[in-house]
Amino acid sequence: AAAFGGSINVHTKIKSNNPSLEANIGTGSFNSSKISMQYNAGNNWGNNTGINMRISQITSSGYRKYHNSIQNALSIGIEHSTKNLTNQFRALIGHVNSDLTWDGIYGDNIYDRELRRDGYKGFTDDFLQQIYSINSRYTIDEQSVIQNTFYYVKGSGYYETEKSGKTFYSYNLDFIDGWADNTTDLLRRKWIVNNYIGLSPSYTLLLNRFRIDIGGEFRIYSGDHFGEVSQFSNPLLALVSTPYTYYKYLGKKQSTTTYIHSTYSANEYVHIFAELQYVNHDWKMEQDKIGHAQGHIINANWNFLNPRIGFNYQCTNNHSIFGKVGTSQKEPKDDQIIDADEWAFNPKGAYPEKIIDYELGLHSSFKNFNTLINIYLIQMENEVLENIDFEEEGQYIYEQVDQTTHQGIEFDIHYTINEKINLNWNAALSHNYFNGGTLNNKHLPKQPNQLSNLSIEYCSQCEFSIHSTFKYVGKQYVDNANTEASAVDNYYLVNLGIKYSIGSLTLSGKINNLLDTLYITHGESWGAYWPGATRSIYMEMKYQF
Repeated sequence: AAAFGGSINVHTKIKSNNPSLEANIGTGSFNSSKISMQYNAGNNWGNNTGINMRISQITSSGYRKYHNSIQNALSIGIEHSTKNLTNQFRALIGHVNSDLTWDGIYGDNIYDRELRRDGYKGFTDDFLQQIYSINSRYTIDEQSVIQNTFYYVKGSGYYETEKSGKTFYSYNLDFIDGWADNTTDLLRRKWIVNNYIGLSPSYTLLLNRFRIDIGGEFRIYSGDHFGEVSQFSNPLLALVSTPYTYYKYLGKKQSTTTYIHSTYSANEYVHIFAELQYVNHDWKMEQDKIGHAQGHIINANWNFLNPRIGFNYQCTNNHSIFGKVGTSQKEPKDDQIIDADEWAFNPKGAYPEKIIDYELGLHSSFKNFNTLINIYLIQMENEVLENIDFEEEGQYIYEQVDQTTHQGIEFDIHYTINEKINLNWNAALSHNYFNGGTLNNKHLPKQPNQLSNLSIEYCSQCEFSIHSTFKYVGKQYVDNANTEASAVDNYYLVNLGIKYSIGSLTLSGKINNLLDTLYITHGESWGAYWPGATRSIYMEMKYQF
């Protein structure tokens, strides 16, 4: 169904004819390491049942100081299939604990090889997420298929930071008159415990010239947000039971989506599709009355109708033209409406974002050459621009713009030079700008107008391969006024990779940023920049038992 920005459809394989056990270990720059083990049962459980399991751990000290990270993951897949019915169960459990350096680098320090890596013990982010799903597919006959995904997602985690010289008032600690202006150092944790459950059924009917897909989704979400403080330096708070909850609110959202998508083949050359999607979001926020928190209860309901139509014309066996026009809409973020730990806040108005997208493209293929060219024009209403909050780490300031335009041309070209050498180039030339108002025709900040990736691969009978990628990112303005002095410069990156297989053993390595370029990934108008990593090396060994 139509999505806001785009959709990614990921297929993960479970069943395999042959049992296998695979071990993977790697190490690299910045104290980075990875270890994983994967098992596939093959036909050990019969021809109709497959089991796949994987466990992995990634650790790294990070490019900048105080940027450590450890990530653990476990995945399990079980599949059972008969002639007409396939059921798949998947479980993915992941835990991450990371030190986050929220602040950027100021001034010319961003071009100093040592100072650009500086940081301070800013945040610790700790999050555990569990995803469970059951995917079912039932083939009624050659013309009819029913599919459904039932899923449950549970997440729990916090980010913490040390705060200095904060007033009792700002953390609801002024239990006694006259305490409001007293100050203390403390440890703050902001928690979220979320749950969402849903199902996504679809029905496909194949007729002579028609294909019709009818489906939807129903999802219930709840997110428990609360803040805790402890480790007070002020002795007046010695008897406070810790951790002390200083704010709490519950966010609820019930989402319903339905769609019908149809494709009509007028003849062997012309194919037309049309789609209509309806989306409803019923949102509610319930704030607990703690201290100065007023205990807001806020409701909102959004209804979106998204039509889309397009065509594909196969001019010849090697050339086709395609095009489409469609809309998609998105509800506001919670933080655009509420500031749950700001006691004086009143709920703010926020508008849904809306896209109207026009696209026209050409696809051509020859013996050794394939190319795809796409021209697009996107008109947006109420686009949300995000800026990092200078005064409050971990938060953003949101700005909505009445009208913006995104237009450009995209290329994707693949050329097979010979049996061993392949070349692939994809690029985008775009113009993203304010449409109307005092900023009319100014470039949108933090959106480069040029992107390019060129990759070359050499493969010798798939035992030995080497590939290189050349990446280019154009200049980015960091403010609405397009100030040249503070803009992020364009940059080039070159990456190199190599792989060699000997029987069941595969050795591989890569060098990222081969030329050791000093580049900037992001900037803010108040003078902070975020550095990209310099040259790094990673080596990996994989063995299949």
